[in-house]
Parts: sequence; structure tokens; C-alpha cells
Amino acid sequence: MNPHFPPGPPPPQNPDNQPGQHFGPPQQHPGSQQFPPAPPPPPKSSGIPAWQRLFLGGVFVFAGLSQLANVRKAIWPAQAYVTCRATPPTGFSCNVEHRQGTSALHVCWDIVVTCQNGTRAVGHACHDVERHAPSVATVPESTFTNAAACDRSTAMALEHMVVTEQ
Repeated sequence: MNPHFPPGPPPPQNPDNQPGQHFGPPQQHPGSQQFPPAPPPPPKSSGIPAWQRLFLGGVFVFAGLSQLANVRKAIWPAQAYVTCRATPPTGFSCNVEHRQGTSALHVCWDIVVTCQNGTRAVGHACHDVERHAPSVATVPESTFTNAAACDRSTAMALEHMVVTEQ
């Protein structure tokens, strides 16, 4: 017994909560029949057969992925880096490096050699390069225009570089 609270009358009995009453799901009474719950209603039809909905969904997903690829190309446009050095008497050796882009690159450029006598010898080259895989392109002297007229090279430059994603 608690000395601060003297015993009082018992709490009133709730007629809905009689001692010994069971709480929870209703109990089956003898002689009554219990039925299973009703199945959920069927989904509402959009009027489009399932195969067409799947096809259209695939088209939208494909279109979304294509747009994502276009966004990636706009954010990270294709870039390559080309350096060439003379390798007499064979021509030039060019290192081609994939710097930026989402797929392999096709790179084309001109090697322009300025000669002491004023002649310009031009060689054209193209090379494919994979992502993260630098490679070497050889540009033979036989591909240069005016190479025979050049007395001595005084300068060399790379011009007209074009980079396309494959």
C-alpha cells in the first residue's frame, strides 16, 4: 500500500471491457461461418495492351539515354592531343592521346613543314585512338606533297586537326 494515497473505491467497470474479455480479431462463434477477405479490385486498364506499354516504355527509356549521351558529349566534348617528331629518313612519328570524350576517337591532322627555300611540304594523317590508350601513328615522307622540292626544313607545325567520336 502506498502511504500517500489511501485506498479508495475500486475503479468503475466498463461494460465493453469486462474482466476476461478477449482483445484482438473477432473470434468465430459456434455455428457461424467465416469468409476469407475479398480480393483486391483489378488494376484500372489504360486501354493500351501490355506489350504496347512495354514497347513505349522502352522507347522513352532509349530516348532518355540518348539525350543523356548528348548531354555528356556537350559537357565533355571530344579532345585529342597530337605531338609529332621527325624520324629521318622515314618521315614523322606522332603520338596520339585521347584526352576527353565518351568513346574512341578518329583524329586527322596535317603536318606542315616550312623549308629554307620557302617551299611548304604538307603531309596528311588520320589515326584512331581508344580511351585511355595512347598510340603512335607513322606518317611516311612519301605522303608529303612538295617533299622533293624542300631543301632544308626550318619549321614544322600541325594544322587542320579534326577530332570525331566513333
